[in-house]
This record gives sequence, C-alpha cells and structure tokens, in this order.
Amino acid sequence: MTTESRDRWLAQFYEENYRRVYRLAVYRLRQGSGRIEDAEDVVQEVFCRAIRHEVWQHENPAGWLIVATNHVCSELYKEHVRRGKRQEKLEQKIKAAKPAEVRTLFDGAAPSETEISDIMMTFEKSLSSEDAELIKEYCINDTPIEEISERTGLSANHIRVKIHRIRKLLLKLMGMVLIATVMIFRKNNFS
Repeated sequence: MTTESRDRWLAQFYEENYRRVYRLAVYRLRQGSGRIEDAEDVVQEVFCRAIRHEVWQHENPAGWLIVATNHVCSELYKEHVRRGKRQEKLEQKIKAAKPAEVRTLFDGAAPSETEISDIMMTFEKSLSSEDAELIKEYCINDTPIEEISERTGLSANHIRVKIHRIRKLLLKLMGMVLIATVMIFRKNNFS
C-alpha cells in the first residue's frame, strides 16, 4: 500500500469509525471514572495507536479499534483511581500538618508536583533571597520566631513584622490559597 492510498484509507476508516469509538468511550468512561469529557481524548489516542500499530494490516481493523478503546478507557480509569489515592494521601497530610481552621481551606486541594515547583520558583523570584529564606525558615521548616531571632540577631517583633509584610506581598502576587497550598505541599513533599 502506498503512502497516499494508506492516508486515504485511514481518513475513510476514521470517518466510518469515529462515532462508534466515541460512543464506546463515553459509555466506558461513564462506567469507570465518570469523566466523559475525556472521550474525545480517548478517540484521538485510539486512532494514534491504530496508526502506530499499522491497523490497515490487521485482519479486523474495526474490531481492533473496539479492543483498543476498551484498553485506553481502562488505562484512564486506573490513572483516575491512582490520582484519587494520591489526592487522598495529600489531603490527609494537609489535615495532619495544620490546624482545623486551615484544613477547611484546603480540602480537595492537590496540585501536581510540577505545579508546585513552578509556584515555588515564582515565589523565590518574587522575594529577595533574605526574605525567601526567612519565609521558608518560618513557614516551611516551622522554626519558631524566637529561634530565628537568636540566629539572625534581629528582634522577634522585627521578624514578625517582616513575615507579615512578606505574606502580604505574596498574597497580593499569588492569592492566599495558592501560597498556603504551596507552603503545605512544599513542606510535606520537598523537605
């Protein structure tokens, strides 16, 4: 089969089977994760795999699509379950690490590690190195103000004011929930 005839065959194959694969994906996703908005992604993944596996050489290409759709949906469901377990663990860490008034603020919060890294880089770029170190020491390492005061030679009141100003700046830059989430996740995942 020439490249041109293969491309025509694939285009026709896609047109003939798109709706069937989409409907199956919606059905399977509804049964599994409930995230039917992923159906379009499933369809695209199935057809990409069909090309990689040279489905035009398969004895039953339409049957292959059905099996592939079931596999992709199953993989998505397993990832959904893993993500739910990770989120549950992170929520438990948050609840264990912070008092009740903070817990209610973060119920359901579970950013990915990449998002946390990006936020921490922004956080560190937004502050002077001295302020970033102070906020890390106090908020992430839970070092008492008195200990920081003894180490730096600054009064405890001066440090409190400084921390208050840094927090105010960070709240302005990124929003309260984002900063608090970063501090909690950074402490629990990157220390």
